[in-house]
Amino acid sequence: MLGFKEVQNILINYKRGRCVMFKKLKLMKKLFPANNPAKIRSYGKMDTKFLKSFLAQLQNSFSQEREPDGLILLIDSQGGEKIILDNVLCQIERLGLPCMGVVENQAFSCGAELLLACQYRIANLHANFVFHHGQYLMQGQDFLDYETLEYIVRSEVTRQNAMMKRFARITGQGIKTARAVYRSNIAIPAERALELGVIHEITEGSLSVDDDKFEPVFISQPPAK
Repeated sequence: MLGFKEVQNILINYKRGRCVMFKKLKLMKKLFPANNPAKIRSYGKMDTKFLKSFLAQLQNSFSQEREPDGLILLIDSQGGEKIILDNVLCQIERLGLPCMGVVENQAFSCGAELLLACQYRIANLHANFVFHHGQYLMQGQDFLDYETLEYIVRSEVTRQNAMMKRFARITGQGIKTARAVYRSNIAIPAERALELGVIHEITEGSLSVDDDKFEPVFISQPPAK
């Protein structure tokens, strides 16, 4: 039989758990105030096929009787072409809707950049992230023209610096941390991504959003500052 103190401790822990859950749901509503979001699957490598699928899903979502007031991006991407990433980011920015990024497995290079475009970001406990974009592959003709080679190098350096500054601005990290993240090709686990501010919450279980109602089960959140 439980004594008074044991029952009291159970009630206190229960209230604390309810309080934490309330704060997490409050954060979700603050960063993602959408009641009728469209679910967009962003799977695979970012290429022309990926872009066609992405645009088709957007068009289908806005052809419904009730237009969406937000986007839930289901991200499972292994990288891809930067020009495709730029096109996707422009489409999201043009819509001007709140976005939730959901990562169940992995978000590598372009997939990780797509995640940062979302105001509210969550991931499965076993998800991994990589912001390293690899090396530029030179073609044979690139070595024949010094000016072209110099332009390519400068463009890549400028783009990488812009990505680092964007990462630092969104996550609240310093530029040194951003530089270390982008120069490393080692996958970042979900718990480390939470500490860095890449994601806001870690969830348990599957994050498949096939049902009409999406309710993530939170198990962790960033430490209070």
